[in-house]
Amino acid sequence: MPNFKDLTNFEWSIDIKIKHIEAVKRLCKDQSGHPIDLLELIEKGLLDQLLNDINLLIEIVFVLCYDQIKEQFNVTEYDADNADLFEMIPEWKKESTMKKASRWFASRIDGATLTQLVEAFQEALIDFFPSESRKAALRKIIAKAKELERIQDEELETQINEMFPIVTEKIRSEARRIAKQGLSGLTSGNLPELSEQIQDRFQLENWS
Repeated sequence: MPNFKDLTNFEWSIDIKIKHIEAVKRLCKDQSGHPIDLLELIEKGLLDQLLNDINLLIEIVFVLCYDQIKEQFNVTEYDADNADLFEMIPEWKKESTMKKASRWFASRIDGATLTQLVEAFQEALIDFFPSESRKAALRKIIAKAKELERIQDEELETQINEMFPIVTEKIRSEARRIAKQGLSGLTSGNLPELSEQIQDRFQLENWS
């Protein structure tokens, strides 16, 4: 069974069943308000879109792991730990236990644990289908998507590396222009006065 660890090193297991498919469809919606159908994510090419929506992905995994979360979440402890937060956002204190549990679960996920979560979610999605040929096909689709993402990341890095010397030169050019303007303000009549000020400061520092 696919699993991932959160910030506290607690291990969560993702096991998708029919009840989860229906629950996700009722509770989780995309930015357009459309219900999320887990069975269509891969075949309709919607998986990448979901993986780029971190909040929605965590909401879905929350539904998938809800039986485990109920065993771990203590609303009394949560309220006590977030007393300061409730002073700033009072309406959060009045939220349902399920909503508080959702916030609690999300707070245990960061960038590193999110990577594990994504991998576990994808594997659980594939494991849901009983046919081995179907599983193999889905793994190929996910592998191609990962390869495309890798190529896009490499292309972005190449563009950044190509732009860096240009940007650096523009910054240096602007710095030289500003320095030149500053120096041009020092007329020949001001230079002796400036020199005397430097000498006076040097003497004061040495006699202090």
